[in-house]
Amino acid sequence: MRIRSPEWLWSASRSLHSRGFVRIAWLVKVFNFLCHRTLLPAEAIVGARVLLEHYAFGIVMHPNVTIGDDCQIYHHVTIAGSMNINSAERVCIGNRVSIGTHTVIIAPPHLGLSIGDDVVIGAGAVVTGDVPDRAVVVGVPAKIIRFRSDEEIQDPYGWSLTHTRRRTVKDDSSKAIHDPLISKNSPE
Repeated sequence: MRIRSPEWLWSASRSLHSRGFVRIAWLVKVFNFLCHRTLLPAEAIVGARVLLEHYAFGIVMHPNVTIGDDCQIYHHVTIAGSMNINSAERVCIGNRVSIGTHTVIIAPPHLGLSIGDDVVIGAGAVVTGDVPDRAVVVGVPAKIIRFRSDEEIQDPYGWSLTHTRRRTVKDDSSKAIHDPLISKNSPE
């Protein structure tokens, strides 16, 4: 278990800001930036158990962001918009969303953006519009490549171990290699 200092400092900053200690919250935010090179605003609304992987390195976020429970955000992610701080427009990220490294989520000018529950955003994607529940999006601009099944959502790591079978593969030296974790949908 690692110490989740970026998350802890961000939580302390948000708590101080909500209690009216705006300057102290700003100091905690600056300290978090100096330690982890991340810009996490105290004005953001964040659910429980949000993980900022790789010590939140390079994450930049607009203050008008709402993040749901059990989300996972990797390093070098930008969540932005051209809306005014404390306006009604927000970037809303649902529950159990995984955001890959180097992803850019940017709301259209003076509009909000919504990302549904159980969404996976691939590394390097540029999201400029709403994403429905259970979608897997990748690319520039981000496009839906498929929707997640109930089985995938129940297993948080995406491994479908209940539907595996043993497959034998021959390498160059003609020795058999047994791989027990090959999915039944993989090519033979």
